[in-house]
Amino acid sequence: AAVTLEKAELKEPVAPAAVAPGIAYKYFTGFFQRTNDFVDLEARKTGVLANISLQPRDREQYFAFHFDGFINIPVDGLYTFYLQSNDGSVMLLDDRRLINNDGLHGVMERSATVALRAGMHPIRINYFQEGGTHFLRLSWQGPEFEKRQVPALALFHKKEN
Repeated sequence: AAVTLEKAELKEPVAPAAVAPGIAYKYFTGFFQRTNDFVDLEARKTGVLANISLQPRDREQYFAFHFDGFINIPVDGLYTFYLQSNDGSVMLLDDRRLINNDGLHGVMERSATVALRAGMHPIRINYFQEGGTHFLRLSWQGPEFEKRQVPALALFHKKEN
């Protein structure tokens, strides 16, 4: 057996001009089967939430969300992110797809580990609900804590001027 080890390069944080607590969202309604089915549509609602949540929805099925903002990484190190959803979801971190949990399915969790420097990192999550029940949760595990849901105090959005 052979093992190849690679040293993880820490992803550098960004320095956004002005941020405020919470994560920005766009809400869509319609029949979607992939997370890119609604990216070019006009949002039915927009706003800011304290945390990633499906609360602003006005129906139980056939809707989608786009969340956009920053996650504040507390210390340098390896972080594992867990994206759990019913139906599809995709997470981008530092403008690259980190977790692909897309498509029609029951509650399913996918995860990925990445090396990050402390500071603000851009985060985007696309989620859609077709039929059945709805569910979306983003969790993480870091060098100083066990797996838990990402807290509201770690999420920020671009402050409007």
